[in-house]
Amino acid sequence: MSNDTLELAALIGSRICHDLISPIGAIGNGLELLQMGTPPSPEMALMADSVNNANARIRFFRVAFGKASGGQGVPLGEVQSILRDMSLSSRIRYEFQSDSAPDRAELRTAFLALLCVEQTLPMGGEIGIRLESTGWAVTGKGPRIRQDEALWAHLSDANATSTELSPGQVQFGLLSGHLRQMGRSADISFTETSAQIAF
Repeated sequence: MSNDTLELAALIGSRICHDLISPIGAIGNGLELLQMGTPPSPEMALMADSVNNANARIRFFRVAFGKASGGQGVPLGEVQSILRDMSLSSRIRYEFQSDSAPDRAELRTAFLALLCVEQTLPMGGEIGIRLESTGWAVTGKGPRIRQDEALWAHLSDANATSTELSPGQVQFGLLSGHLRQMGRSADISFTETSAQIAF
């Protein structure tokens, strides 16, 4: 994937997230007002959960698929808030460990790696993102790990093409492109109950 293609993909991602985040927030605010005037009900709780899930995902996608200006940091509290909110309505629990605020471009790459690791956890589990002086490690743990070798080859095979990917797998092509752009490679490891991408 060329740098121009990555840039265009990031601009598209930023535009979609920018246009959706305000109306989703407005729906959430409207729902809060409705809840103040009506007794609790399963239907209202379901709508609130759906809005919260959509809001968490769009914040996550804004980082993972959006444009990242070089040197721009993301506050630790914001990263932890995004992942905490995503955990509330998912079979997967997400955690972030770092002593410093990550660079936005680096965090985008880590979030793409998280989406790749998600694919290995069909029964749920937990995914931890760790930033250390030696680099990043994104580790998924669960009762069963599903490994699609052809899919994971996109991270190590320079000849793999993104046309082979489905919409739900686009993160593999983007992660591969961003790693090459950063001059890095993915160190991938699997066990029966874990999967890890380090870079």
